[in-house]
Amino acid sequence: MPFKILSVDDNIYNPTDTISALPALLDKEGYEVAVTADGNAAYDLVFEVKPDVIVLDDGLQYWQLHRDLDIVVLSARRPFGSGFVLPMGDLREPISGLRRAGLVLLTGAASIPEDRLASVRAAVSRLAPGVPVFAANHEPVSIRNVETGVEQDVTWMADRKVFAFCGIGQPESFLNSLHSLRPSLVGNTTFPDHYRLSDADITAIIDGANVCGAEAIVTTEKDCARLGGRHIPHLYTLVIELKIEDNLRFAQYIANRINP
Repeated sequence: MPFKILSVDDNIYNPTDTISALPALLDKEGYEVAVTADGNAAYDLVFEVKPDVIVLDDGLQYWQLHRDLDIVVLSARRPFGSGFVLPMGDLREPISGLRRAGLVLLTGAASIPEDRLASVRAAVSRLAPGVPVFAANHEPVSIRNVETGVEQDVTWMADRKVFAFCGIGQPESFLNSLHSLRPSLVGNTTFPDHYRLSDADITAIIDGANVCGAEAIVTTEKDCARLGGRHIPHLYTLVIELKIEDNLRFAQYIANRINP
């Protein structure tokens, strides 16, 4: 059921802030979004509209709230990160915490050989016995002109001179998606995950594209949301969908868990 934004904490929500990319995207899609540093306050806020389902992003370690189902998303290529917990590594808790998962989703499954994927599935199942494991892939579905909002088929990219930029956790996944569409990628620049683009960064992107003779500048929808309305000429976003294997069984499993 789609909603509009209900309320946010002004002190942490700003369209150009790093924290705001996901809420901005969900807002654009018409969903109810509560942005707050206090998860309990967010729940109180959302319950005012009596939703059928509440989705808490990045909430596996948020012990204060009851949940009906924990969906853990892992990269098939690097499911357990460095293997070390912060500050030595990049994990928030030991991998043994995966036993609390109710469902595991392996993204980027097509990027690794089938035997490697089978090994990852087996490793996850050892850590979370009896928990269903699904594979998924992010697939480009269209190209959206940011200025006009018009979407075109991905074949529009073929042989077109493109300059790309992004600031996400795995920039190679975005660039690989672009390469699969066979453009003439004349240049690209990447930024750290959750990076807030400055006006100087935007100028450098535009100048870089001009120097390369790019016909289009392409970025992710998440990075576009962080622009906060700042203009980049000839800007397009690569619209990507998550394709889940056996998606009907996936959806039915979730429905059964939240509506026993």
